[in-house]
Amino acid sequence: MENVAVSTFKGLLQINRGALRITVRNSSRVNVQKPRPPHYNRAKIEHLTRPKYFERGERDAWFIPSVSQCIKEKEEELKRSRKEEDNPYERLLAKDLRNWFLNSKLIAFFHCNPIRFDDRFEAEVKLRKEGMYL
Repeated sequence: MENVAVSTFKGLLQINRGALRITVRNSSRVNVQKPRPPHYNRAKIEHLTRPKYFERGERDAWFIPSVSQCIKEKEEELKRSRKEEDNPYERLLAKDLRNWFLNSKLIAFFHCNPIRFDDRFEAEVKLRKEGMYL
């Protein structure tokens, strides 16, 4: 009697491995046209983040400027209110640069894509031999 009880008990403990590998597929397709309502918390977040579309003229009444615009306006007010300080060193550099431009025979802008230092150095050497400076 004990052997029968133990054998049935062992049989209950065994797991049918084939049953775990069976995949169950829903026979109906997912309803894309009428989806189920989202979870309550997700629905709240979607409602809060939904964009608002205004009619003509209605947007101006509800328009609130973004933070970046407010910061820009404050910076512009500070620039207007603050007087530009006269820096003697900058004045000296500007005068020297102006004289350099007025007395130069040729003024050229040299644009280069990112290149190796060796190539840039060679270009500077060739320009210096011709009396040009970068």
